[in-house]
Amino acid sequence: IENCHMLEFAKDLNCKVELFDANPDICKEVEFYTKEITNISVYNYAFYNIETKLTLNIIGGPNASHWIKGINSPATYNSKYTPKRTIEITGITFNKYDDGTIDIINIDIEGCEWFILKHIISRPKIICIELVLNNYINPYYNECITWLNINNYEFLQDFENSKIFIRK
Repeated sequence: IENCHMLEFAKDLNCKVELFDANPDICKEVEFYTKEITNISVYNYAFYNIETKLTLNIIGGPNASHWIKGINSPATYNSKYTPKRTIEITGITFNKYDDGTIDIINIDIEGCEWFILKHIISRPKIICIELVLNNYINPYYNECITWLNINNYEFLQDFENSKIFIRK
C-alpha cells in the first residue's frame, strides 16, 4: 500500500481522491497509511453488476489477493489461488456512488471491471483499467473495449498491469 502509484499521484496533485476496496482489512490498512493525507477518502464497497450479497474469497492477510466467488480473476487464473477464508459482503452498482464528476479512474477489481464501466455515469478524462495480466484476459474484455470505443476513448499506453485510455 505504501508503494502504490495512485497514492503518490494523489499526494502530488492534491485533488479529491476516493479509494474503494471490497476487503475491509485492506480498507483499514489504506486508512492507516493515508490518515495524514486530507484529500483521500477510503470506502469499503464491492462494485458488482447488481445489488446483492457476495462471497469475497481471501488468500491470507490484509495485503493478500481477494476476488468475488464465481468471477474469473487474475488471482484464480494466473496464480491458481484458493481461498484461505471467505467473508460475506454487499455488492452495489457503481452508479449508486458516481455523481458524474470523476476525472480519473483506476479500475482493478479482479475481473469485475466491466461492472464499473457498465454503470458509470461520469466520462473520465483518463481510465486506467486492468484487462490483461500474463495469460489472463478479463472475462468481459470485449464488453470493456466496446464501451471504451463507443464512448470515444483511445488507448494511450500500458502501465504496470493496466492499460490507460484517454478520452478524445
